[in-house]
Amino acid sequence: MKIRIDTKDLIQAGILDQDTANQIEQYYHQRAPIGNNRLFTAFGILGGLLVGAGGILLIAHNWESLGRGVQTSFAFIPLLIAQLLSLYAIVRKPDLMGWREGAATALFCAVGSSIALVGQIYNLPGSMESYLLTWMLLCIPMVYVMRSSMLSLLCIGGAVYYGCIVGYEFDREQMTWGFWGMMAALLPYYLWQIRDRFNSNFTVFHHWFWALAVMIMIATIPPISGWTVAVYLFAVGIFHLIGHLPIFEQTLIRSNAYRVVGSIGTWILLFIGCASEFWGPNHGWTHRWDAENIPVWLTIGALSLLWAGILYVIYRKQGVREIPILAATIIPSFLAYLFLLEVPFMHWIMSAMVLAVGIAYTLKGARENHLLTMNYGLVSIAILVGIRFFDDSLSFILKGLLFLGVGIGFFVANYRMIKTPKHHEAK
Repeated sequence: MKIRIDTKDLIQAGILDQDTANQIEQYYHQRAPIGNNRLFTAFGILGGLLVGAGGILLIAHNWESLGRGVQTSFAFIPLLIAQLLSLYAIVRKPDLMGWREGAATALFCAVGSSIALVGQIYNLPGSMESYLLTWMLLCIPMVYVMRSSMLSLLCIGGAVYYGCIVGYEFDREQMTWGFWGMMAALLPYYLWQIRDRFNSNFTVFHHWFWALAVMIMIATIPPISGWTVAVYLFAVGIFHLIGHLPIFEQTLIRSNAYRVVGSIGTWILLFIGCASEFWGPNHGWTHRWDAENIPVWLTIGALSLLWAGILYVIYRKQGVREIPILAATIIPSFLAYLFLLEVPFMHWIMSAMVLAVGIAYTLKGARENHLLTMNYGLVSIAILVGIRFFDDSLSFILKGLLFLGVGIGFFVANYRMIKTPKHHEAK
């Protein structure tokens, strides 16, 4: 109604003709169902979760008073209802996302509760790992049958839970193949999301889930040793480069999980390298050159090749100027970690590199009138100064001057930027 009134006013004022006004009204009428679908999808998922949880609580409350046969029947009733809902959604409502997502969520809960109840009724032996693995393996095929993004996210969460239990087990020496296998099974759906639904909210959630899942689980590649630092260095470097690929060029920062996770991860590793305790004869890191580390070496080799490949793609597609400055720190940091751990003054060299990168980002932001990039560089310099504050070899006068200089730099740079008529805010 509001659009109709506005267009009438614009037509009377001679700003719009009738045809253009009709096109505008038609456009907003076509957009309205999208919003309704999103709302319906959200309530459908919420309904599926509540129905699943409510059924489990009702059964649990009266569980002890029921016979084994009744208990078994109740164990499968939620699963049967969820399957019927899923079948109805597939056959009768295939184009309604709310139906598919809600039914798939209820099915996910029902599968988990049925496995747990049957195991409890018949006292079947098992562990939490085997329970989660069975649950996820039964649900992953349904991701493709139901074309459900919510089910995909739930399976990623379940896979990470399984991977954490297995992968971070004390004295574990085996690869968490179950986790990586489940993620490989979910990968085609994620790629389909990127290809066909790149701008949907579910795709953005998938970016975050995938980035965080890999970050959490990459530390479980055995054996956990000093080599794990090198694995993380290339992993965050790859994520940072992925966030700069052309496909993410127009993406908002909050939607670009790979750029955010990769950038934060790279800075954390660089700042750790600025600490004096990281280097010198008593560094405490071990990366032995023996046969048991072969899986980690192969992982590092594969990640370094992938990192180089993505860097080459950015160079060919966008030119050398679009290569992120932070990417230049990966190889020097890796080589320093590999060969110069014993050098006691390496933390100063790392600090100089971090300072150079921070200054480079600050100057780039000032040159391009981009407020976020400029403050990105200034914040990195401020954190570096904070780390150096705890360095006992610096006098308090020098520490005070460093904080004073950074503070004045923040004020002057932002003041000049805001005064500039055309500065770019954060996307």
